[in-house]
Amino acid sequence: MSITGKTVCVVAPVHEWDDVRVFHKEARTLARSGYQVIVIARVLAPKIVDGVQVLPVKTAGSSRFLRFLLLPAVFFQAVGVKADVYHLHNPDTLPIGLGLKMIGRKFIYDAHEDFARKILIRVWIPAVLRRLAARVVVLLERFVSLIADGMIVTQPSLLGRVDRSAVLIGNPPRLEPELFSRVAKLAADINIDYDGLRAVYIGDITAARGLFEMVEALQVANTITPVRLWLIGPGSDVDLRAALELPGWRFVDHIPRLPPEQAFAYVSRADVGLVVIRDVGGHATTDPNKLYEYMAFGLPFIASKFKTWQDRLDGVTAGLFIRPGDARELAEAEIEIARNPAIRKQMGKKGRAFVESYSWERESMKLLDLYRRVLNSAADAGRG
Repeated sequence: MSITGKTVCVVAPVHEWDDVRVFHKEARTLARSGYQVIVIARVLAPKIVDGVQVLPVKTAGSSRFLRFLLLPAVFFQAVGVKADVYHLHNPDTLPIGLGLKMIGRKFIYDAHEDFARKILIRVWIPAVLRRLAARVVVLLERFVSLIADGMIVTQPSLLGRVDRSAVLIGNPPRLEPELFSRVAKLAADINIDYDGLRAVYIGDITAARGLFEMVEALQVANTITPVRLWLIGPGSDVDLRAALELPGWRFVDHIPRLPPEQAFAYVSRADVGLVVIRDVGGHATTDPNKLYEYMAFGLPFIASKFKTWQDRLDGVTAGLFIRPGDARELAEAEIEIARNPAIRKQMGKKGRAFVESYSWERESMKLLDLYRRVLNSAADAGRG
């Protein structure tokens, strides 16, 4: 059936509007393919970007617990869009999916993380409630997978927990030429003024993401060779305050959250990318999106030695793997990368070659196929 005039409403109430997967990958892909796309997410004011209409979520600015209580407001906001298909992100939207099904609307649920395992490390949830909350999410996701018109997962490990019709859509990087052109212009304005090794980390800044190991490793590495770290992203105030007290912090340049393309500009000017997260909350079985982003810009990486990640790269030596939580081993890897610029360059080339065979432009075909099936099933039901 023709998709002309078909409307998709992406409901992502806990995400910033320009989230890489929610907006830059999925929403923009759908808009470019002819869908009218509306994103409900965290944004200060309505805007239209790349053909996608972005609306502020009704619960913006609320606390985590208040957001849950205000879910009916988000539900009615989404229903008011009168979309042909709703695309829901995060467990927060599971009740919205149930409501949409009750009124006969089509929806796709996107479980782009192992949320049940993530809950086990959420410090804002009382410890005594985490296991119960995780179990509830498992049951709800299983139930929603049975009633949803489509379900997306990013990890093979999740396929065993949900309905067999779920579609595995990974998180490879975008390789569109215009992205790299815009990033290059932004990168030209970054003043390096530093002769040593420049490492970079982009993402959430917490203990679970390896914050303390990254800072402690800098102290060790700088006794041998100069190394500085661009630490880019939002973080835990508690963890950041503790990290500030470490001697290695003087080698850190902390930059709060940046729009994706500005963050990528720093990546493009760095020498090595770090993803040294701990083996908690399902991190070890995720699709290593950050590795792919570093490799897309020809950057070697230093990453946690997770079997899933190593298997995913299929022997490609695009970086170094270290034991998670080991600051000294991280420092040794930084020193090795700093001392061998030729090997560093070779790793970068191998990484770039790898992502050229595993890019979002290829993976997005699965998303478009899913939407065609959902809309065709709606058309068939209407003819019946």
